[in-house]
Amino acid sequence: MKLTTSFLKKISSCFLLVLILCSYSGFSQIIITEITDPQNSSTTGRYVEIYNSSDSSIDLTDYFLIRWTNGNAGPTDSSAIKLTTACGSSLPAKTFCIIANDDSSTKFSSTYGFVEDYEDGNGGPADSNGDDNLAIVTQSASSFDSDNSYTVIDMFGVAGEDGSGTSHEFEDGRAERNSGVTTPQSTWSASDWTCDNDSGGGDGNLYAPSGFDPGYWIGATSIDTWNGLSSSAWATDGNWASGTAPVSGDNVFIRDSGTDPVISTTGVQVTNLTVESSGVLTINAGKDLSLSGNFSNSGTVTMSSSSTTHSSLIVEGTSSGNITYNVWVASTSTWDLVGSPVDG
Repeated sequence: MKLTTSFLKKISSCFLLVLILCSYSGFSQIIITEITDPQNSSTTGRYVEIYNSSDSSIDLTDYFLIRWTNGNAGPTDSSAIKLTTACGSSLPAKTFCIIANDDSSTKFSSTYGFVEDYEDGNGGPADSNGDDNLAIVTQSASSFDSDNSYTVIDMFGVAGEDGSGTSHEFEDGRAERNSGVTTPQSTWSASDWTCDNDSGGGDGNLYAPSGFDPGYWIGATSIDTWNGLSSSAWATDGNWASGTAPVSGDNVFIRDSGTDPVISTTGVQVTNLTVESSGVLTINAGKDLSLSGNFSNSGTVTMSSSSTTHSSLIVEGTSSGNITYNVWVASTSTWDLVGSPVDG
């Protein structure tokens, strides 16, 4: 068969279109997974949870989180949050960014056990009283301007509609994305969400922290975040956002927490472990942690030993960041030979 120039051009055009579509699909997999307005929000604060559901890091340049307030026809420009400011220049794959309204640096962390990614203060997208509409949008600008064109990536609620008494009301409760909806939706669909509110929707009104799970989502059950709300024990279920201690197959995040995790049991296994900036993890002497995937540490990881036992960290994938290993040395010895505690 003879391939004509015209035919080759068509093939090239189709191939280019496929590449663009594939790139866009990976590029746009950033979604809102939870929006909250607890009954006791005056003391616990409110937050919005954003998640990258793709397998690739997403460049957040030109991304904004915006809000329509009290049925206003247009979004409030002054309260829009540029996501590079809130979440960093990019959001890694299978990672949450949590934005709280608390401007005192204490409400969120004292309620949920760890520090959020960003505080937008009062009146921002995370400060909704349950009858507003939110969206992730893109606009090529340093600050959002609703008078200029923008593209809605993911939409919660009906833009410009007061949410009171509607399917998107979450007053005194929360809105959680349903587990099967893992891709952005540019238009609102009530079937995509479960809304708890004081009008009787879902589980009704909720008091934080019970019923709220920042750092965990039912659509990403293998992702879990340490909160330390019960103790410092890694193996205690109540210390995790999911309510269950992680197991093999889970991807774990350790954030800056009021109670830092300590591994004090043997045989702990997970897939990937990320210790974020200001996060702290300790592995006690004689205890061990095995990762079938990757280890990333931007915080502090300490391993201990005693006169009879040592701690162990086995990483089968890639490893980055420093580890402090406290090696036991006999004080009565004339000589002790101390070598690197690293194999391979």
